Amino acid sequence: MGTRDGRADAAVWTDAALRAFWERELCFPEHYFSHKHGARLTRALRPHISGGDEVLDYGCGRGHLSERICRDLGAEVWATDSLQGALEATNRLNASNPGFRGAVPIEEFRSAADRFDSIVAVEVLEHLADDALRAFFDTAARLLRISGRLIVTTPNRERLASKEVLCPSCGIVFHRWQHVRSIDTEQLRAWGAAVGLELSQALETDFSGTRPRFGGGLFRRRPPGRPHLMGVFVRSGES
Repeated sequence: MGTRDGRADAAVWTDAALRAFWERELCFPEHYFSHKHGARLTRALRPHISGGDEVLDYGCGRGHLSERICRDLGAEVWATDSLQGALEATNRLNASNPGFRGAVPIEEFRSAADRFDSIVAVEVLEHLADDALRAFFDTAARLLRISGRLIVTTPNRERLASKEVLCPSCGIVFHRWQHVRSIDTEQLRAWGAAVGLELSQALETDFSGTRPRFGGGLFRRRPPGRPHLMGVFVRSGES
């Protein structure tokens, strides 16, 4: 703990640390990506999800995306998350939603195969350590039907150091949103190929829209950057 050779130690994201971090974040729905940018996310998903499709919201958080996929796209939605509090929050939010089928631990799908038309994972991959990342792609490939789609969004080539903060009590440095990797299109392609998923579309975009900046004492508009990456994988055969 603390510093070593003048450099701050990096956080070690143990299971206990992850649980503590995300249990606190559950108290702040406004922090969740799908809460802030749900309308744009839904529009991006519309070409890939049709009414009546069976969809898994993987890493559902508080359930805002599940709600929108049911309501705006007419799909039947299941949800999963590693945090029990997230499952409870998602079930509460969607209790009266007729297209919602429930939020359950991923273990409940472990023995299933060819189960879903689409799996959606919004801002999930950048949080996963190597073992968890491999498990995610293995699970997604197994649960998708032939010609099913895995749709992911992540930060696009993020400079992780720019979002790091230092704990003044212990001297540990950590990413403000617990990101552990920076991701680009070629990484997505390789991860998918390893489990038989073809990256059919990769889109660099900005789900938050044009952002203001200060300049000359006035707010000026700047062209939208591309801080977000959306990848669409297709399962074309047995993985």
